[in-house]
Amino acid sequence: MAWAFSIVSVADAPLFDAISAAALARIVEFGVRDLANMALAVAKSRFVDDPLLHSIAERARRTIAGASAVADLANAAWAVAALALHNRPLMDAIAAKAMQLMSDCSAHDLSKMAWSMAKCLVFDAPFLEAIAAEALIR
Repeated sequence: MAWAFSIVSVADAPLFDAISAAALARIVEFGVRDLANMALAVAKSRFVDDPLLHSIAERARRTIAGASAVADLANAAWAVAALALHNRPLMDAIAAKAMQLMSDCSAHDLSKMAWSMAKCLVFDAPFLEAIAAEALIR
């Protein structure tokens, strides 16, 4: 729901507060895709909710190892960067999991993750080298 309202640019602070409260109450049920979508919605909406953002980042860091969809990793990385969270442990977790799934990455996923690392000022040489190597074979 948050994503839908952010896409159509609904700027309703009480609605966003209600969505945020509901998300916080159920954050332990969120998987990587849910967390990435919520973070993307927050980024698009431009409403800043620090407790929600920190909960998303912490839950994502704990669940990222179970991710199986590369797009979810790329979207999570993009959301972290777009929100300027600069959460190094989360970006490290995303990079570690993405390294395991590197051959499944699309060119778009690779570029999102490289941009996100740069935007967050995270220099992970092995990860960036793996992205470059994978990009060269495409």
